[in-house]
Amino acid sequence: MAELNILCIGNSYSVGATKYLHQIAAQYGDKINAVNYYIGGCSLERHAKNIKESIPDYRMFVNGCWTSLPNVYITDYINQYKWDYITLQQASYLSYKWESYQPYLDEVAEFAKSNCPESKLLIHQTQVCSDTRCKKSFGISGRQEMYEKLIDCYNRAKDAVGAVGILPTGEASQIASAKYGIIDNLLYSDPGSHLSHRYGEYMAALTWYSVLTGRNVENDGYVIDGADERFSKYMRLAAQEAADKYRF
Repeated sequence: MAELNILCIGNSYSVGATKYLHQIAAQYGDKINAVNYYIGGCSLERHAKNIKESIPDYRMFVNGCWTSLPNVYITDYINQYKWDYITLQQASYLSYKWESYQPYLDEVAEFAKSNCPESKLLIHQTQVCSDTRCKKSFGISGRQEMYEKLIDCYNRAKDAVGAVGILPTGEASQIASAKYGIIDNLLYSDPGSHLSHRYGEYMAALTWYSVLTGRNVENDGYVIDGADERFSKYMRLAAQEAADKYRF
């Protein structure tokens, strides 16, 4: 039985990726405790600023549920558990721009390492956005360009901070769209950005779970209310393919 404590220094994308992680693990007899430091759209630069200036800017998302704690300092939870892994990520709108990562990535990583020297760093490779969002909001040609640049940036981030691996939500989202033809209205819950509750978040949680535990999730039995099995199957396949590619 796997027992893991994971702390995500992230934003709504890490919240979405871990929404079903605890529940999926439980059905296999594993216990994964996933805690998120949440600020909507939070960048590495803002996390670094909150650390340096002790700004109580966070809400907490724990094992798929919001807590009632307001105005949380980033130091409040850092020593609450012995974290097996601490995840770092960039905000979506900056995830494909390497120049936006530093020096903030190093600063947040150093904070994590100094407070939790026994914990291992993981990079959360956030999802690829839709063609429409890439063109209208980001000014790039489409999801393929974002995918290529995002993959490169997160690989460089892993090397920069000595992370032990990557949690490939981005790879899974690209596989679901490009290989299995999952349309945007199923993969996303808004105009091409946040993953959908029934399919996208399920896919992300499966991806994380498979990478973290080594389990095969192609035949996972966790059921999301209202989900169509035809599309859930594609989510499982995309998650497993991405996890196999990024196994560590």
